[in-house]
Amino acid sequence: MSWRQYLAAQICTFADCLHRLGEKVYPHASKNFDGQTLWRRDNPLFRQIAGRLRNGERICLIYIDIVKFNEVESIYGPQTCSRILRLLPAVLKEAAGNFSIGPLLGMESLGGDDFILYFSLPENKSPRGRELLQITRAFRDNAQEVLNLRFREVKIKLHAGSTQLALDPGQEVESRIYAAIKEAMQFAKDAPELERLELLEEFQAILQHGRLATVYQPVVYLPTGEVFGYEALTRGPEGSYFASPLNLFNFAVKNGSLYLLERIARQLAIQNAPILPSHGRLFLNINPSVIDDPLFRRGETIKLLTSLGLSPQQIVFELTERTSIENFSSFAKTLDHYRSQGYLIAIDDAGAGYSSLQAVAELQPDFIKIDLSLVKNIHLSPIKRALVETFLIFANKIGASIIAEGIETEAELATLAELGVPYGQGFFIARPSYPAPTINIKVQAVLRERKELRRLPRGVNVARQIMERGITFTSGTLTHEVDALLMNTCVA
Repeated sequence: MSWRQYLAAQICTFADCLHRLGEKVYPHASKNFDGQTLWRRDNPLFRQIAGRLRNGERICLIYIDIVKFNEVESIYGPQTCSRILRLLPAVLKEAAGNFSIGPLLGMESLGGDDFILYFSLPENKSPRGRELLQITRAFRDNAQEVLNLRFREVKIKLHAGSTQLALDPGQEVESRIYAAIKEAMQFAKDAPELERLELLEEFQAILQHGRLATVYQPVVYLPTGEVFGYEALTRGPEGSYFASPLNLFNFAVKNGSLYLLERIARQLAIQNAPILPSHGRLFLNINPSVIDDPLFRRGETIKLLTSLGLSPQQIVFELTERTSIENFSSFAKTLDHYRSQGYLIAIDDAGAGYSSLQAVAELQPDFIKIDLSLVKNIHLSPIKRALVETFLIFANKIGASIIAEGIETEAELATLAELGVPYGQGFFIARPSYPAPTINIKVQAVLRERKELRRLPRGVNVARQIMERGITFTSGTLTHEVDALLMNTCVA
């Protein structure tokens, strides 16, 4: 099965899951069409839309479905629902005839009560934000009114979502339409208010123009203090709501645009990457739902790496949001596809919860990144030190390497180095920036001292760990002063 066929199947499955009303329940739903799908290149509608997009034209895409259609089926029965679905395409076409935004290019059924309509946008029209919301609601209200006039026994409400469809340079038509349909579906589901629409407009502009910044944080090899690699971190425009990576990526998830965002971020991270040391690595954060996306398999990353003189062996996919992995066995097979090409895998935030431990056990990563909750104040916690030592033993047994994240103090770095953690990163070592920052000059001194201490006999090292600095007195200290100091120490 090609990725385009797989993509078509995924979209149809998505539509079916939304309402559980496919052709098996309502066989008449698909008879209004020729049985072809938009994702087949021999489909005239696909060829028309693809041609217009490649010529620089813009298209308004509107997604329509019936509100709580499963409840309508349970109350009125499948026969009534079949009649509604037979009527709905004609109603949508009639409503489209009253639509002033532009001529209707065509309409597609995604199965059940899910429909996509494509309108050609004149050169002088580019509705966004408030205007696009008003146009979409006007179309929905008109279609809803016509449908209820023709089918009086049931009160029907419609969901409607929309987006503008334009093709960016070098972008595949299939991937753009796929993303646009997901955006329109999410639009319909959320029924956004104006403030969110304005954010959506800003977010779409960020994606369209690639207005993202990449900063790099060094990963240091602790035995020597040398740079091992860099983690690429994405930021939105400075001073905007999307400057925070949390806001940026959460918004992308909610709007079905995570794949597009991560693709752009990945390209920028690779293009702007600092020169890697020999055997160095570039860490790229990737959501598991993206790495398993059919569009991700086309080798775009390898092409970009090759053009810049890099190889997959220098790239580490750092998996975030492991809770989105529904089937670890299936996902592990997906990772094997990338491992066979030379890519390495890292698990982020290990120790932060059950999902991180399950991911380590199931996916067998090349790198295990210890969560900052275990790193913070580790020099004060014997329990945290014991946990990190356990991770080190475990990682050694499975052939993985430990990276300690979030090192913010000299004492934390010293303790981790003393425990034998091979790699580390954090604000104390260097804050993320672009161009890539230099290492804090204190790091080498701390690591050199720890290296010398690790050479001491084990008994000396153990004794040193349980020793505490005592109270010192001068020859001029009076007896009652000594007594007071000793009493205070005992009380403490």
